[in-house]
Amino acid sequence: MWLWIWGIVTALALVVEFITADLITIWFAAGGLVTLLVVALAPNVPIIWQFVIFVAVSVILLLCTRKICLKLLHNDNFKSNVDALIGIKFIPNEITDGYTYQKFNGVSWKVFPIEGETLEPGKEFEICEIKGNKLIAKKVNKE
Repeated sequence: MWLWIWGIVTALALVVEFITADLITIWFAAGGLVTLLVVALAPNVPIIWQFVIFVAVSVILLLCTRKICLKLLHNDNFKSNVDALIGIKFIPNEITDGYTYQKFNGVSWKVFPIEGETLEPGKEFEICEIKGNKLIAKKVNKE
């Protein structure tokens, strides 16, 4: 009977982990799995020792690996989507009413100069900010 209970505990912890994907219950899933294996190999282990094994494995894994796993999963150095446009340099060709259209990664963007500057054809600019659906650029080579 305890084999089924530890199997259900493990499965529930995994389901919650997959739903949240935030490393909340993965440690309890591992503790449940280890306890399940112990009960499968030694069915006469008293229930108190089963709980001790479950709690001990869960807490030890939590304390030893959570920080490392969170660092690996939440790496803020990776730019994605529009954030990857910041830092891209370009040279505008046509300027209309103080802005230009530039194509980056196959998408056409409306690019405005940073406050206090104007876009100039033939000069190099760099994307420095994103405001809604507009890119803001600053001049790279100021004379």
